Amino acid sequence: MLIEYLLNGTEVVKDYILSLGYKAVVAMMLLMILLFFFPIVSSLPIQMLAIIAYGVWGATTIVALSFAIASQIVYLINRNYTYLTDSPKKRQKREELENKIKNSQLNIYVVLFFAYSVPGIPFLLISSVAAVSRIKWWKYTLFTLIGPIPEIVVTLLIGNQVVNSTPLASAIMLGVIITLVILSLLSLVFLLIAVAVGI
Repeated sequence: MLIEYLLNGTEVVKDYILSLGYKAVVAMMLLMILLFFFPIVSSLPIQMLAIIAYGVWGATTIVALSFAIASQIVYLINRNYTYLTDSPKKRQKREELENKIKNSQLNIYVVLFFAYSVPGIPFLLISSVAAVSRIKWWKYTLFTLIGPIPEIVVTLLIGNQVVNSTPLASAIMLGVIITLVILSLLSLVFLLIAVAVGI
C-alpha cells in the first residue's frame, strides 16, 4: 500500500516541489554537488524528485549543471589548494603521476570517453583523473559537462519509467538497476586491483 501510494501520489510531490519555486532547484543542486564528493551515497533519490517535478529534460539540466559545477570545484582544488598544502614529497608523487599520464600511450581523451561510457564509475574519479592530467581548462570543462550527459539521460529515463509504472514493474526495474550498479562497481574494483598489481 505504501509503495503504491508513493508511486501514485507523485502529483502531490510535484505540486509541493513546484510550490517551492527556485528554492527547490537550488536545494537539489546543492545536495547533488555535495553528494558528488561522496559517491558512496547515491544522488538517485534527488534525481527522482527532479524527474517528478520537472520531467526528464528539466531533471537532466539540473543534474548535468550540478555535476559540472562540482567538477569545476575538483579542478580548482587540484590546481590550487593541493599545490599550496602538499609537502614536497607529495608534490613529487603528483608530478610523477602527471608525467605518467602525459607520457602514456593511451590518449587521455579516449580514457575519459571510455570512463564516461561505463556505468557505475563515480564522476568524482573521472573528474579527478582529468584534472590531474593537466589538460586545458576549456577542454576539461567541455568533457566534464558533456561526458556525463548520456549516462544521466539513461538513468533519468529509467527513473521516469520506475516513477510512472506499477509497483511490481518498479520493483523489478529497481532490482535490475541495483544489479547493474553492483556489477559495474565490481568491474571497477577488479580494474583498480589489476592496475595496482601491474597486470
